[in-house]
Amino acid sequence: MNNVLVLTQGFDAWKAQNRTISRRQPMITPSLYIPTINHKRLASKLTTLIASQNPKQIIIDTRPAEAYSGQTSSASRYGHIPSAINIPFEQNIDYSSTELRLKSIEQLATIYADIPKTTSIILYCSMGRASSSTYLSLRELGYNVANYDGSWQEWANDASFSIANPSRSKQGEF
Repeated sequence: MNNVLVLTQGFDAWKAQNRTISRRQPMITPSLYIPTINHKRLASKLTTLIASQNPKQIIIDTRPAEAYSGQTSSASRYGHIPSAINIPFEQNIDYSSTELRLKSIEQLATIYADIPKTTSIILYCSMGRASSSTYLSLRELGYNVANYDGSWQEWANDASFSIANPSRSKQGEF
């Protein structure tokens, strides 16, 4: 299924733009649709580890700066994945109105202007949800991007994986 659209703003904005609204129950036609996973768009702990050691790949930590720098953590350890850069997902959101929406393509292009489109990108956050707005933004801009859904929870809670800026641990100081 390649014909998929994402609503970048909520229902109130849809109504404010005088778009079509109906209260009629739609007739649903059953289909034989079988979902498939594009494994190139879903990063694992292993592919993220490999990317962290490859200067031709970029890992973007989409958590707030406080989490990236190791001041806060939702996992047992603090810091970030080695080689990851920090571009918080909040930068993709337009907070100028009462209803949140993704920023315009032009605004998003400015945010990610320093990232070459010829590189592969892996995104992560705390649990794989917040990075999804960055995933959608970068895909819309034409980047080759995958989302690491295990994210910081999986990485930081595995003591065999190194972290950058290990400021502390919930089990005690390092």
